[in-house]
Amino acid sequence: MMRPDGARLTATATGRAATDALGKTLKPVPVNLLVEFVTEAGEIVASQEVAVPALEAGAPHEIRAEAKGANISAGATSGSSRERGS
Repeated sequence: MMRPDGARLTATATGRAATDALGKTLKPVPVNLLVEFVTEAGEIVASQEVAVPALEAGAPHEIRAEAKGANISAGATSGSSRERGS
């Protein structure tokens, strides 16, 4: 949601049954998401890291990020796992 003084992102992450390229089941791992709030020109106004815990298949987890600043027009995310499955 965009506001005159900032923006808020809310979403739900849902766990899934993960497998490797050969179909071997992988254990769930936690992930960090980086949410960047940007202007129409692509300038980053604010960023926030959001931790998502390891989720079993079907388990939901609410994600929230908020930024203060004028002229925020969009948000973008990228993620990385905090540990690797074997």
